[in-house]
Amino acid sequence: MAKQWICTFFVLFLSVSAHAEIFEQAYAPIGVGDITVMIPIDRQPAAPITLSMMQTESNYLLAWDPSSGQRFKLEHWVDGEWVLLSDNILTHQYQTSQNNGPQFRVSACDQYGCSDWQTVNNTVDGDVMISRFSSSYHAVERGQRISLAWNVSSATELKITSNQGHRFKSYLNKGQQNFYINQITEFTLTATGFENTYQQTLTVSPAAVMPDFQAQAQPDTYTQPLLALVLNNNETMLPIERALLSMTLTDGDNLHIVPQHDNKLSRVSDSGELIWTQALNGMVANQPILQLTDAHQTEYLYFGVASLDGSGEICRIHIDGTDMQCLTKEPDSPNALNSMVAGPVIVNGRLFSFDIQGHLYEVSTDLNVNWNNSGQSDINGYRYHAKVPLTEGDTILTPPVADKVKNSLILRTQLDNVMAIEIPSSQSSISNLLQKATAFFSLMSTNETDKASATNINTNTNINTNTSNKTNNTLAIKWTKALAQDEAR
Repeated sequence: MAKQWICTFFVLFLSVSAHAEIFEQAYAPIGVGDITVMIPIDRQPAAPITLSMMQTESNYLLAWDPSSGQRFKLEHWVDGEWVLLSDNILTHQYQTSQNNGPQFRVSACDQYGCSDWQTVNNTVDGDVMISRFSSSYHAVERGQRISLAWNVSSATELKITSNQGHRFKSYLNKGQQNFYINQITEFTLTATGFENTYQQTLTVSPAAVMPDFQAQAQPDTYTQPLLALVLNNNETMLPIERALLSMTLTDGDNLHIVPQHDNKLSRVSDSGELIWTQALNGMVANQPILQLTDAHQTEYLYFGVASLDGSGEICRIHIDGTDMQCLTKEPDSPNALNSMVAGPVIVNGRLFSFDIQGHLYEVSTDLNVNWNNSGQSDINGYRYHAKVPLTEGDTILTPPVADKVKNSLILRTQLDNVMAIEIPSSQSSISNLLQKATAFFSLMSTNETDKASATNINTNTNINTNTSNKTNNTLAIKWTKALAQDEAR
């Protein structure tokens, strides 16, 4: 009986040894009577996903993803067989002479053994390029999942990060990843190659599309085909759908303006071709407006800019992409403007713009007025009026609607309050423009023709609340209404 057990153990030992030599696997103890036999189990580390290679003047640069390996083996192809270059590489990069290339393969190893081999599947030639970084949605409900997709070339590693703490790493030059959105989130794609790095950003905002609320319905200047046109012909553009502007000019030409989530403003042709692009310091969240100046026979776009840091700008640009000017400071003050999420409105040649806290500014549309103010400006060209009284936590996120018949500006706030204020007088004395706030009226009956629009954007940003140059006066409210839940949808 003893000889029989000895022979059985010897056969098992030879079998185990053979498996260990071939597979470099882990072993599990199996008890047979008083004898413990080590049986190999399949516990290989994962093979690297990619093996990238770039050729320099004299060397080959190799890089692979770390996988789960603690060390790596690298081989090259010589005279019809694989020859070991190193079996103890502790990083995931390697440089070798051109005499050893151009065919390589890498394997990840740990205490249990080594993975399958990964051959070169990413040949890097040239600088890193990002041809696509896009989101499945740009305006979503809070907590909704979005999918970010990318397509890059000449990269060895990709990282997606955000200002809200998202972190993701990939070694695939084409792919997609899901994320959940609860606040205004700026995503950054960082693509790294052997010798350079390139970044691209996009912004996703929690938003809820609301019905319009205005005294009378106005013709819609936004054409849905423009969005399809942009998406089909400009894969790298990230349009803000609610901010697209499409209209016919007095000379018969069509004007297509595309605000984008990556802080750009562009004009495209009828066929979707890019005419010009202007980089901005923030996002144009609502539709720009067009002002035709007959005296100068020139046309300007006006728009508000909202930045992630809570600052804002009031800007204008000629429709040919030139002569862009922006106001970044409060009138007669070094303080930065607050975020201008709501777009401006022009009433009888006067431009009004609200920041998210309800402060009302007026800017001259006269081309002779210098818009590049440094905190000191002509009160007739740029001035602060007063503040709309808002409940705590409420903000203004949508453009006002002008009711010229009743001389009113109608506002829709984030908390679904709709209010009307009197359009400030054009007299130079600001004291004549301001009144103390009247108490909010009780709910008024709903006018069937009334409509409003708003975008519910999270405003948890670091907003400049220094109002040392402002008075405590507030704009008088003519009437107010809190929308019911079914009206606010």
